[in-house]
Amino acid sequence: MKSILSFNLSDPAATGFIDDEAFAIFLTVPQGTDVTALKPAFTTDERTAKVKVNDVVQVSGDSAQDFTQPLTYTVEALDGSTRNYTVTVSMQRELSTAKEITYFGLASLSSVGTIDEINHTIALTVPFGTNLASLVPAFTSTGTGVYANGDQQISGKPLLILARLLCMSFMMKPAALRPIP
Repeated sequence: MKSILSFNLSDPAATGFIDDEAFAIFLTVPQGTDVTALKPAFTTDERTAKVKVNDVVQVSGDSAQDFTQPLTYTVEALDGSTRNYTVTVSMQRELSTAKEITYFGLASLSSVGTIDEINHTIALTVPFGTNLASLVPAFTSTGTGVYANGDQQISGKPLLILARLLCMSFMMKPAALRPIP
């Protein structure tokens, strides 16, 4: 299938979010990280698959890349067929008590949300007729948890109430909630 199953960094520690439908991988690294020589570790669904950047074979955990701009990682199967993944590394904002959602998209569609911190809203566009109940949100945050109608949400896991979702709360500490109208 030519799929990347995992894509992570150990220095600094960062786990990649893989959007298999958009063939995109997103990682967030701490503020101040030198992203010009990161060495990602990755696995593919085919043991014999080659992973390349600019036609150069990559060695998991050993090949350094400059992630100042998104890179295209190409997975080449034994039969010569390929699949491209766009890998984007973002710098985490300074941690604050603002309890921010720093990325919000849909794992089930290639839709990325526009976050408006002033009005505390996230806007997404999906194709007409999309079954809202089947959408799977993917997000990163500066806090310790994201809650929808009181239930903690896990990035990349289905939200059973997304179609009726009226507000999300974001939690930094158990007693500190900030509603997003």
